[in-house]
Parts: sequence; structure tokens; C-alpha cells
Amino acid sequence: MTDPPDHADPGPAALAWGWRPVVLPPGPPPGATLALAAHGRRATLVAARPDGGPVEPVVFDGEGAAHRSAPLPLVSVSGAAGGPHGVVVAGAAPGDGSPRACELDPATGEAAATDLPVGDAPLAVWPVPVAADPVRVVWATGRAPSTLWCGTLTAGGLILARADVDAPVWTVQPVAAPGGVDVLCQTPAGGLVVRFGDAAAAEPALPAFPSGATLSPGAVLAARGAGHLDAWETATAAHHDLVLPAPAGEGPTAVAAPRVVPALGLLVWETQFPDTAGFAGDEAGIRTLAGRGWAALLDRERWRIGPAAELPVAPLAMTVLDGALVVAARSGVWIGRAEPVA
Repeated sequence: MTDPPDHADPGPAALAWGWRPVVLPPGPPPGATLALAAHGRRATLVAARPDGGPVEPVVFDGEGAAHRSAPLPLVSVSGAAGGPHGVVVAGAAPGDGSPRACELDPATGEAAATDLPVGDAPLAVWPVPVAADPVRVVWATGRAPSTLWCGTLTAGGLILARADVDAPVWTVQPVAAPGGVDVLCQTPAGGLVVRFGDAAAAEPALPAFPSGATLSPGAVLAARGAGHLDAWETATAAHHDLVLPAPAGEGPTAVAAPRVVPALGLLVWETQFPDTAGFAGDEAGIRTLAGRGWAALLDRERWRIGPAAELPVAPLAMTVLDGALVVAARSGVWIGRAEPVA
């Protein structure tokens, strides 16, 4: 079903944010990838190093006090997630570059490494951890067909489940779901949801989603023109048409990376706009894109969005720490707390 807008309904309230920067300790600048996850009352930022050296986590609390932790047996980062016993970071192992997941001890910072099997097929997608109890890790091998792997990290070892996808898998976006894990796979045919777990067979079949769709807990989101956002509930397959609030002072923009933050009742997204003209003499008129990050309250019963508030950055990674939203980009990390505006 599609929900028509109700102009008589004012929708969720506006938010007033207070932001605190995290003072990062000296060290190498982040490389091409970074990830962020929380466990208890501390968050962990991990980033690849441009020089290919070992990944050095930065741990900080809700006040922004940060310190570097012990280096991990990883030389790249493909994801991080909080689990019941600590943060799990995935990436490439030193030496042969094989996929690996590391569970960090929150008291010592030491990492227990689990190597992830790929078999004879080439690795197609690097592993992405899923915040759950127990933690899962999802990765893909092969080309067409591809094999999607879901590994459960337990005290007794790695428990594997697999599913075949009759297409090349370019990226995976896994989230915890009731009884298991939902995974949105980006393929040449668009976005396909694959389910793992006991409840998977009972869930409704979901359609193929547009390229660039994103998966959040309970919903698939896809931006379309004129400030609209399509949302599909993964539990029911119901469709909703959301109208994004227009940020003040922006002309035509493209919307990207919409995400739901259930713990805070937020919708977070990015607007992209031309930043600078292409190089001199570039007849194609190629332009680079700059991004701005936004957040608004989301009412998931009526699927209405409140007024937008700008974030300090367009986040490459984010998490929830002790009731606060943490956003990270290569330019820095910020901790934000919000109150509804009466």
C-alpha cells in the first residue's frame, strides 16, 4: 500500500541538537574506509591506514574522551558492530589478505581473531558484522551464481549458513531481524533481500529494490525524485511514500544513504549537490559532489517525518552511544544529543 500525505497532521516534532566533538588522539589519518560501533558506554572507531599498517582502534566515551587501543591483526576494515561481549571488527588479515573477524575484549582491547572461509571461489564481498546476540558476520564468494555466507560467532567456534544468489553480488547490507539476519544484496538486477534464520521461511516475499536502496532494521529505503523516499516494511512488505522535509537554503539536490536509527526513532539521510566544476577543458562538465547530513524524527506507525536538522557531517558511519547519536567522517567524529522542540 502507499500512504497519501495527510496535510492536516503536523507530524513529529522538530529536534534541537547539541554536538560535542571527539578529540581524537594523535595517529595516522583514516584511509578509504572507516567503521563505528558501540558496546556498553563506549564506542570504537576503526579505520584503514593509508600505509597499509595494522588497524588501530580509537575508543571513546559519551563525553568524547578518547584513547588508542591495541592494534588489531587486520590491515583493512570492512565493518564493525557491537555484540554482547564487545565490538567485532571485520577486514583483511595481514599477509595473505584473507577475510577475518576480530572480537575486541572491552577490558583489555585484545582481539580474538576468527578466520572466515571462502573455499575455492573468489571473495566477492568483504565481511560485514551484524550487531546481534550472538554476533553474525556476512560475506559473499563467487561471481554468478554467488554464495552468500552468514557466520555466527560462538564460544564453540564459527557456525556457517549459506544461500545461493543467481547473480553477481556487489555489496551486502546485513541487519539483525527477528530470529536471524536480513541481507540486502546489490546485484545487476537491483537490490535483493536474502534471509537467514528460523523465521525466514515465514516472512513475506519481498520485491527487487532499486539500485542504491538501503536496508535498516525493519525497512528497505530508496530515494526517488522530488524529495520522496520509498519505504518497504520487511515484516509485511507494505510500501510507504515518505516526503522528505526540504532543508532550508538548498537548491536541487540528490538524496542518498537514507537510514533508520530505531533506538532514537530517527531517519538519517544525505543530500548531495555539485561542489566544484570539472577540470579546465573538460567538455563533459564533470562535477564532484559534496554532501550534507540530516536527521529527523520518524513516526513508523504513521510513516511521517519531522523537520530536518543538519548534522555536523554527512556520516560515513554512525552508531548510538548511551542514548546519543555518534556520526563519523574522515574529518572527525561528533556526539549529539537531541531534545524535541515544543
